[in-house]
Amino acid sequence: MSIFTNYSNTISLPIDRQKETERNLNSEIIAVRDYLADVISAPADKPLFAEVVGIASSAIQIYGKTLLSPSPTFIVVEKSVAQLAIHLSQNGDISHKKEELEIPMFRRLLPYPGYSLCVSLHQAATANLLLELEATGLAIALALATGKKVEKAFATAIRRSVAPKLFDEKCNDEKSHLAWEGIYRKKRALAAEIFENGSNPNPESSNCERLFDVHARFELSRKMRYSPPRQRQAVLDRRHQSEAQLLESANALLKRAEGGEQTALLELVAFSLGLSLRTSIYIPLASIEISDAWIMALDIDAGLIKTNLDPITPSAATPETKACCFRPANKIIVKPMPAVVANLLRKLKREYPDASTLADLLPDANTYGRQLTLPNSDAALSPSIARMLSTAGPYCVNLGIDRLTAAILVNDYALIPGSKLYYCHVQRNETWAASKTLFAALGWGEPVSFEPGLPFGSRIVPTRDALYDWHTWMVSSVFELNPGRNSSIERLIGFHNAYARLCASIAIFCLAGREVKELRFNTHNLLPEADFSSFNDKWVGAFPGETKVPVNSILKKQLKYWYAHCAALYRRLQKNPVAENRKLIVALEAFHSGRCMPLFFEIDENQEFSPLGTAALTGWWPDELRFSGDLGRHFWETELREAGVWSSRIDLLLRHITHGVESQCSTCGDPLSLAAAAITGAQEKLLTQLGIEASPGLAVK
Repeated sequence: MSIFTNYSNTISLPIDRQKETERNLNSEIIAVRDYLADVISAPADKPLFAEVVGIASSAIQIYGKTLLSPSPTFIVVEKSVAQLAIHLSQNGDISHKKEELEIPMFRRLLPYPGYSLCVSLHQAATANLLLELEATGLAIALALATGKKVEKAFATAIRRSVAPKLFDEKCNDEKSHLAWEGIYRKKRALAAEIFENGSNPNPESSNCERLFDVHARFELSRKMRYSPPRQRQAVLDRRHQSEAQLLESANALLKRAEGGEQTALLELVAFSLGLSLRTSIYIPLASIEISDAWIMALDIDAGLIKTNLDPITPSAATPETKACCFRPANKIIVKPMPAVVANLLRKLKREYPDASTLADLLPDANTYGRQLTLPNSDAALSPSIARMLSTAGPYCVNLGIDRLTAAILVNDYALIPGSKLYYCHVQRNETWAASKTLFAALGWGEPVSFEPGLPFGSRIVPTRDALYDWHTWMVSSVFELNPGRNSSIERLIGFHNAYARLCASIAIFCLAGREVKELRFNTHNLLPEADFSSFNDKWVGAFPGETKVPVNSILKKQLKYWYAHCAALYRRLQKNPVAENRKLIVALEAFHSGRCMPLFFEIDENQEFSPLGTAALTGWWPDELRFSGDLGRHFWETELREAGVWSSRIDLLLRHITHGVESQCSTCGDPLSLAAAAITGAQEKLLTQLGIEASPGLAVK
């Protein structure tokens, strides 16, 4: 039988019947089918597709047996492909008739490497191909998890050892086997970071239930970690559309969407989602039941996009159930769509009331990322939709929108340090105001009506009242221990220890210190006469080391009191020296002689010098005001934003690093003096309003 007559067996179902069949399918099955077909580079006719999916499922399961403890991400990938294989085995391929082709990939092996590999594995005897199946399962699982295609060279090399007869007679099967085995070992080590449970704290391995969640997490986290410096700097280059192209594209897409073009409507939605078209099309609708593991949902009735960043920030601190000293917040970003886009989606929702994903509403949308937003453009850099989506974040910043708000607005977290998401506190009215600015600039009209709700961000930001009570409690605790001129050494030490904790607490609060075993402040890097402190409590950024942090006037005054207190303590101990405190007197003498010593210290039961850490401070604070040791980071990230301080300037205080826009490098155009003045001015104003001021120690009576 001729192979050309066999191709007649792949005639598709009638288009109307095919669409009707797909609408009756589970949307997750369709999503997995399309994801798999894309990553293995399936041809349009998909010959032997059910068999290919079966091989892919078996290969992934064989690879899974090599994992000691499969992560939730791998379990989702394995389960999704297995369900697709079961569906196809029971119902047949939804696009093609069941007859097999005699030579299904004749002269099409190289253009479709992943698909050809699965066909070859199906046609070959699999009894002695365990390693090939294992490597194939790894390649397909990794591609499905990361949203990338199966590597052509790797798939072709495996196929050379599976079916050497497809190549020239001189092909050495053993050498071809060795050629890909080394690559497989490297890929296996790389995949273990994602597929081995507990091997990596990154959010890609956290809990999830569908492939959309896996892909969305990878796209968002890749922007955080691997975006190029120009993207972080919000500078338009060859990866972006020009501003003129973006504005023209925005108007053209809106007109085409209003004219009924589904691809244009998908591109408008993807612009706000911050995801590729291929991932955006499968976003679930908020009308269906969503589990705790969801990452993003589209609320068409309200015209809102909801993004759950809890899985992206898995180590974010949570308050105790009964805690009432923190501001209410959650990890869900709620942002509006343009009203015109929301109306178009509502119209489609009425037409397809049972839709569970955006793909159900837009069955004819094209998800190819290189299609042009301006088809007739003759520009040297083609205005593709991929370039338009990359332009969203930089364009928002260039409009004057705060970097943090811009990142939230278009889900482009390359604009900010990733750690900022652990401390920030963004009110919904900020998001709506920024949306109004962006949509007006793009010509998309007004956003949907404001939806009140909890702000997004840290759940352990102290309230102002709680902070006032915290400071009042510390001052009163120190005052109760105030020694007289003839007090015992025990009372003197007790007062010193309490006062040391007060001063250290004010320092880590004002300087936004991190939780550390031993405070990084010493007699050289934190002085009462200096405008900046320079310390390093975490290795961050491309330039690890001490960075300049502005010191406000209230902390300067507290430091003056602290140095005076230590001098008075030294004089008192010298008046009545005893053998027990000899080491302490020597340490205090070194403290005042200019040697580099820990700045904040307490005196232990052996009357010896003991540096303070944040654990000692948090253990001293009362239970009802038990803040985290990095309370200043949460508080100032929130309060300085509300005071109008730029997000990039707040990064100077918190020592957050955005590669390419480091605050103390030539890449930053903001003068250090102006940034410091804005920070300390806002701090001093707020502390004065709260009645928080410096407290004296021994020296002042």
